[in-house]
Amino acid sequence: SHTEFIETAFKVSNQFFSGEQLLQPNIRVSHPIKGRIPEAMGKPAKELTEAEKTLYYERMAFVIELPGITDDVHGNSLSLTVGGVRAYNHENLYNKKSEEKFKVFAGFKNRICTNLCIFTDGAYREIKARSINELANGIFNLLSEFEPARQIQLLKSFGNYELKEAQFAQLLGK
Repeated sequence: SHTEFIETAFKVSNQFFSGEQLLQPNIRVSHPIKGRIPEAMGKPAKELTEAEKTLYYERMAFVIELPGITDDVHGNSLSLTVGGVRAYNHENLYNKKSEEKFKVFAGFKNRICTNLCIFTDGAYREIKARSINELANGIFNLLSEFEPARQIQLLKSFGNYELKEAQFAQLLGK
């Protein structure tokens, strides 16, 4: 579930960044979907009991900020964040259990949306997992490969470059 994904990412991040404070996850969800439990699959909607109805959100995005891992980059205070996105429309919820897809990231400058777009300066990975343990291992591996100090140095190095107006216009296109 979305909840288990967030809880797993929080737990792994808390263990990986032992001793650091993690803020509570900032969570966004898309539109609600009315569903039903598997046992009520063939039943008409008007005959469903309250116990047979479900409600879930198709897409979800979250970020967990680590305010203790912060640096100033050209007047901008950047904190390390870990997060992810997930969409149930990428899963087959009614067939036999198979690998599920999770998108996870870690970085200082991240933009995400519930359309599953992730833009990050740091590390990003799509994890396919069949269990919470596989998901936790995938998140741990992502965090192990990410080098926050190196990333901050790269971000700071951007201040050494300058573009003239014409170069900027050429880059973006007129």
